[in-house]
Amino acid sequence: MNLPDKTTIAGMVTCLFICMLATFATAQVTAPGQPAYGPGGTGYAHAAVDSMFFGSDITDIYWLFEPSAPKPDSVPVIVLFHGNNQSPDSTKVTIGHMGLIRHLVRTGYTVIYPLYQYGGNTLPYNPMLNNTANVVNLALTELTNGNHVEPKRHGDGRMMIALIGHSRGGRMSFDLANNYQSLGLPKFDAMASFMGSAGYLSMDGIPTDTRVLLVRAEHDAYVDVTLESMEAAWDSLDHIPCTHKSYLQVNSDSLGMPVLTADHFFFFSNLQPPSITNTLDFYGSWRLATALFNCTFFGNDCDHWHDDLDSISYMGRWSNSTPVAPVTIL
Repeated sequence: MNLPDKTTIAGMVTCLFICMLATFATAQVTAPGQPAYGPGGTGYAHAAVDSMFFGSDITDIYWLFEPSAPKPDSVPVIVLFHGNNQSPDSTKVTIGHMGLIRHLVRTGYTVIYPLYQYGGNTLPYNPMLNNTANVVNLALTELTNGNHVEPKRHGDGRMMIALIGHSRGGRMSFDLANNYQSLGLPKFDAMASFMGSAGYLSMDGIPTDTRVLLVRAEHDAYVDVTLESMEAAWDSLDHIPCTHKSYLQVNSDSLGMPVLTADHFFFFSNLQPPSITNTLDFYGSWRLATALFNCTFFGNDCDHWHDDLDSISYMGRWSNSTPVAPVTIL
């Protein structure tokens, strides 16, 4: 039997040592946490969130989340739509949405969370859309007439209100914004769709001054279904001026830990330990959505969703100073 000589053994040990160092170095690289400032940051105006549940069945159930500590006189309203929910108990808020809800509310928004499904797909889509419009109106009536933070209003008295949705909820946002008049809803100032498409070939019903954000994921597991329809949704927005719309892609990055996977569900906060939330929340969904709303209602942070290419694309830096894979501006 031929044994390796000392030179060969030394080379093998050296190679193994280098590999171990490389593995150790990679393991020590960590993703950026929540920034101290900016639309995805921790500079919150409110320390607490008040929540209330309303309704008893699919025709009227929703949650309200309002800012507190301190309680403001009035704030804009955001309606957030979950994706397809097959849970047998659809009265609960999807835990992955709570991070974004708390972030928006503590920033200074009231969030309406309609539960447009009960125990899964109980209604075909079009009846579901009509029913959801009714639930939104019930929530707006409660906000206006109940003991709540008042909806903030424009100078002409119109309510400041926007939509955001994920997957099926993104389609819901598109279709409610497009058909708001026939559905008896207020005009929406802005809408954001994450990994969602549109249910109608024409989006001409969306007013030209509505700000629209469409976001897709690099590794969407539903790309064969979603990507084509998202492209079609973007094409249907030709009547919206370029100054009022953005089409972006959030990308994956596996340089360090946790691995950042921009898939169909990155809109959810990461449910795996050790962290509930990660960089894709802080710099992705939270930042982009909040920037859209801050820009729409207060004229702030417009550079993070539309006006500045560098600001839009920036996703923070890994602990070794390497930039996280930037947002692609489509």
